[in-house]
Amino acid sequence: MQTRIDPQKIIIDPKIQSRIKTSEETVENYAVAMERGDKFPPIVVFYDKELDAYILADGFHRLYAHLRVRPYDPILVDQRLGDRDDAAWHSLGANRGHGLQPGNKDKEHALRLALLHPKWTLQSNKVIGCHIGVSVPTVRKYRRSLEESGEIRPAPFRIGADGRQYSYKWIDGKKLVDAACGDCGYWKNSVCTLLHEATPPDRSSCENFILPMPSEEPEAPDDTEDEDCRIGVYERKAVRPLVAKRRSPGQGWKNVCLAEKNSDLSAVEIRDVFGENYAGALAKSLLKLLHDSATD
Repeated sequence: MQTRIDPQKIIIDPKIQSRIKTSEETVENYAVAMERGDKFPPIVVFYDKELDAYILADGFHRLYAHLRVRPYDPILVDQRLGDRDDAAWHSLGANRGHGLQPGNKDKEHALRLALLHPKWTLQSNKVIGCHIGVSVPTVRKYRRSLEESGEIRPAPFRIGADGRQYSYKWIDGKKLVDAACGDCGYWKNSVCTLLHEATPPDRSSCENFILPMPSEEPEAPDDTEDEDCRIGVYERKAVRPLVAKRRSPGQGWKNVCLAEKNSDLSAVEIRDVFGENYAGALAKSLLKLLHDSATD
């Protein structure tokens, strides 16, 4: 929600700033532009209901310039609900498409903040990399360095962009989980739904091992993520998902989660992941299959 608020009420926490330091030159340039009447995009603040406070998440240079030019005039903000952690996480991914672009040192600082946080370090390397704007190998390398220095402990699972907990036998070349098929989310009624074959629960799991869906549904991912960073974005229902997989040349396998009790939702997921042409051909094949079954 965009509105105007008193800039004096905004909390500026330097620890939330994802940059190493504020650029005085940028603040001065923004202040000169504001004095001549240039328009700037709204800064982003998170409103914490418990503290009754506005916490700055994006727009440090703009706010400093505004306070320098017209400190008592209301400032345009993009107001969102959330606490300090929400503001800090947003700050890590800010400025990728506007404002003073973060340098390599800024990105490294943001990456360190993400991996040292007890909640964010559980996110997958791809989620963190997409949010901050660095490559997956960069996140993997920096995570390993923090693990080897003892600053963080290896997590037993990672949370993907689809909100699920993925617990592999091997993560980044390290054996973390001694798992069996019976512990895997693909194992249903003594059958591996991925391989479509009967599987004993004590068989050592394969590289596709995942944890079952959590009892509480995860929050839906932010649809503002880069398109390349979105994996299976779909509305979640409290139902047991069916899992299909697609293999594309040069792309590997992609998970497709189908809601067992919501065929409309599954149809949307198939269309979004496979494309309209495939979805149409699949519909015709299903109709033919049902017609043949009815005439048998």
